[in-house]
Amino acid sequence: MIGSAGRVARRAGIASCLGAFVSILAIAGADSGLAPDEPSPAWRDAPIRYILTAAEDTGYKSLGTEEERRAFIERFWAALDPTPGTGTNERRIEFWKRVEEAEGLFRESLAPGFKSDRGKVYILMGPPDRRDQLGNQEVWTYVAMRRANSVPEIRVHFRRSGEGEFRMRLGDLVYRDPLAHGGGAPAGGWYLAFGSPGASTQIMQERIRMVDFPKGEVTADDFLGPLEFLTRVDASLAERGGTRLLLTLAIPRGQFHDAAGHPVAPDLSLSVQVDDASTEKPAGHFTGLTLLDSPARRQAGLTLLAQTAFSLRPGSYRATLTLYDRQTHLGTRVAQAIEAPDLSRDLALGSIIVGRLPQVDGASAAPFQDGALALAPEPDPVFRPAESVTFAYQVYNAGHRRAPIDLDVTYRFSRKEDGGFLEIGRPIALEHLSQPSIGYTLPLAGWPPGTYRLTIGVRDGLGQSETKGEATFRVAGEAP
Repeated sequence: MIGSAGRVARRAGIASCLGAFVSILAIAGADSGLAPDEPSPAWRDAPIRYILTAAEDTGYKSLGTEEERRAFIERFWAALDPTPGTGTNERRIEFWKRVEEAEGLFRESLAPGFKSDRGKVYILMGPPDRRDQLGNQEVWTYVAMRRANSVPEIRVHFRRSGEGEFRMRLGDLVYRDPLAHGGGAPAGGWYLAFGSPGASTQIMQERIRMVDFPKGEVTADDFLGPLEFLTRVDASLAERGGTRLLLTLAIPRGQFHDAAGHPVAPDLSLSVQVDDASTEKPAGHFTGLTLLDSPARRQAGLTLLAQTAFSLRPGSYRATLTLYDRQTHLGTRVAQAIEAPDLSRDLALGSIIVGRLPQVDGASAAPFQDGALALAPEPDPVFRPAESVTFAYQVYNAGHRRAPIDLDVTYRFSRKEDGGFLEIGRPIALEHLSQPSIGYTLPLAGWPPGTYRLTIGVRDGLGQSETKGEATFRVAGEAP
């Protein structure tokens, strides 16, 4: 779907947030069988242990009822809420989001991913700004924490042991276990330190590093001007269930210039607040942005593309997007409806991605590489007649038991006229496809300018079921 172009609520909003992070059940289950913030005696164990002081741990252990423990947990997170009174606790959501991500990223041993050294640093510091692999070592680099007397960069070193696990080495960053200090949090409330365990210079406060806050919550009054962009949301089946939504932004380049009018490279941040459309309760808060650019796109005058992805349960949502450029201080906050379709049952078609194939060594790459999508969606899919348009999509739940996939696919094209879309040409039929990841490239030479619609019909030869999907694109008479 295309639209114009921006942590768990307190007790009333916890249920919807836990739904967004349902896969954490499996994480905690591997260790203690708990859901996030379940008021059990075992709550004080990992991963919450990483941010629990000795005094808090003692206080929680003394509680005898579930209601007392539940109230303690709510007070604990309320004290860490960076935006009290807003109904959303960004730090709480970010903490459990990182726990979930650590479980998926760091599985080199039988222990849960959040118990690994890399998982611990990931939860407390967030994703590194740069991650370098050097043989059996990894180096994570974080930019300066914007504090007085802080060094320009912080590096965390890990070395793979003989058992295959990455162990944190003594370096710029040291973790101090809060529960190992009987007086409460070490160093008066700071949890990570430079240098040796006796270092006096501290860099992290309030339990976890929140580098994307508050810059992801810039108010409209802070914007020096609007930032124009278009959005597109594409859906696929998430690995752990639910729906993965890929948000792509098309941002015109001409907006980024200094006071003298000279072009500057943007420094963009994105914050996405998602609320359930029916209950208006928070379903998740997501930050981070990946820029998709190349010399070929710049030379062709195409818009800058940026992406982020997140997973939700199937349903209807309202997303508030805040896009901000730190270089020009332009920014925009907009709200739009998004749908997370249920792709887990019956024969289903993910979103049909429309875009240009990436170039690798001067040649066009495949739309899927190692099963992952390599084609960047175009929020405004406009092509010149000399170009080719590529469509890529995933088919879900095809086949029957262990039999190989057997798909028949039909492509039909129609052109927009005054009375609607009229079919052009003959249908293109492909039979007995054995892969669920399908791409199709169409040269547009000879196509007159206009708006076109592609209708894809998919039939499962084994299950005898059918589904279809549609995508539109435009052919321009001149540069888009």
